[in-house]
Order: sequence, then C-alpha cells, then structure tokens
Amino acid sequence: MSGESSVGSERSTGTRDTRRFVWLLDPKLVTTAVGSLVVIVLAGLVQVSFGAYSMTLSQAWAAVFNPDVIFNQQAWNAFLLGGEMPEMSQESLIVWNIRLPRVFVGAIVGMNLAVSGAIFQAITRNELASPFVLGVSSGAGFAILLTLVVFSGLSAVLPLIAAVGGAGAFLLVYAIAWQNGTSPVRLVLAGVIVGTVFNSLQTGLFFFAQDIAVVQSAIQWTTGSLTNVDWEQVRMVLPWT
Repeated sequence: MSGESSVGSERSTGTRDTRRFVWLLDPKLVTTAVGSLVVIVLAGLVQVSFGAYSMTLSQAWAAVFNPDVIFNQQAWNAFLLGGEMPEMSQESLIVWNIRLPRVFVGAIVGMNLAVSGAIFQAITRNELASPFVLGVSSGAGFAILLTLVVFSGLSAVLPLIAAVGGAGAFLLVYAIAWQNGTSPVRLVLAGVIVGTVFNSLQTGLFFFAQDIAVVQSAIQWTTGSLTNVDWEQVRMVLPWT
C-alpha cells in the first residue's frame, strides 16, 4: 500500500508540474511572442536607418550586421562595461553607439512596463490596474524629483530611488484601501488619490529647482524620453530587467 501511495504521490506531483508549465506551449502564446519579437526586430532595423546622419537602408543594415563589430570583444567591452571604443567606420559608429542603444532601451523599458502592468492586474484582480493608475509612477517620479532638487549627490542611484518611491507609493495606496481587506475598486480609487497628491508635490518641487539642467533632467526622468540615450542607459536599466 505504501508503495502504491508513493507512486500515486509522484504521479500527482508530475501532473502538477506538467500543468504548471503547459501554458508555455500554448500555440496562441507562442505565436504572439514570436510575432512580437519579429515586430520589434523589424521596427528596430527601420529605426536605425533614420536620423540626422543620412544613410540608406542597406548602409544602416550593413552597419548593424557588421562582423567587425559583432565579433569584436573590445567593442562589446566598450558597450557593456564602458571600456574604450575601438575604431570602426562612421556608419557603424553612429548605428552602434547612437541608434541601437535607443532601440535597446525602448524595447527593455516597454517590456518592463508590460510585465509590471500584468503583475499589478494579477495582484489586484483588476484589468484597469497599472503603475500609473495605482500611483506607483507618480510616487517614483516624486522620489526622483526630490533627489534631483534636494539630494543631488544621490543622482547616481536614481533607478533605486525610483523603485523605493514607487514601492512606498503602492504601500500607501494599499494602506488607504485596506478595510478588513481590499477590493479592486478601493485600490483604484486610492491609487488615483495618491497619484494626484504626488503629482501636485512634483509640480511644487519644480519651483525650487534653480538649475535649468535639473529641470530638464527631471522632465526626462518623469515623462520618459529616448533623447541622448546611449550605452550608459542600457547598462543602467539592464540589471533591473
């Protein structure tokens, strides 16, 4: 009996493990993932073809797939670790050092936003939930602006500060919405209130910024921009992805 019981237990465990990962083989999910990847690659190839420096599609794509860059260890050391940039053609330098980082950061940030939205919707059981609706984005923006205006010496750890600010805002929303438990409606309403308060505080902090560079940096952080993005920003967001 004990042998049959253990066999049955193993089969039950195996069945649960199989069910846990069977969604990965869902044809619709695989099709959506592959289709999205194809769209990202094609959009990236189109994006690197346009800019202030004019070049044809063939020139841009030749620079993207330039084996002298792809298989150059010094180049990847410069891209990912901030080492010295090796010599390369002008087209390759523009594509790899200016345009491709924008594509990578845009794709990474978009992926993170999608995952965070899905997590919030799963936790709150509300299809309207998102970091923007629940006040998380406003809390992160307030933390960033406060750091830039008051504690400028901590600018090097802005991503971590933004994460702390967003987490604090969500905890505040959860505390406000808690009443012997929470509900999706109360979470959304509390999120709107907290988001409005933090947005007002952000507006007030702008009046204390005496340096136009601080204002520009704050706007870039709070609204999002791919302007002047390079490999430094790729190295900044990659560990948090």
